[in-house]
Amino acid sequence: MDNKNNVQTNCEEFSQMCKSVENFELILQETCIEHEDNESLKVEYLKSIEDNSKNVADTLPAKEILKSN
Repeated sequence: MDNKNNVQTNCEEFSQMCKSVENFELILQETCIEHEDNESLKVEYLKSIEDNSKNVADTLPAKEILKSN
């Protein structure tokens, strides 16, 4: 009986791992479709940094940070 329970537990764990991998692949595909090129991803990232920096008075804008590097 223990072997049967172990096999069932292993199968359930394996099934959960497969679901996790499938979910990750879907997220990755959606991300790749949303950002077909690196430039659009960079622009969106910079925009999010700028939006966040507006809320903090002493933070340099993202473009200024990148220029200094």
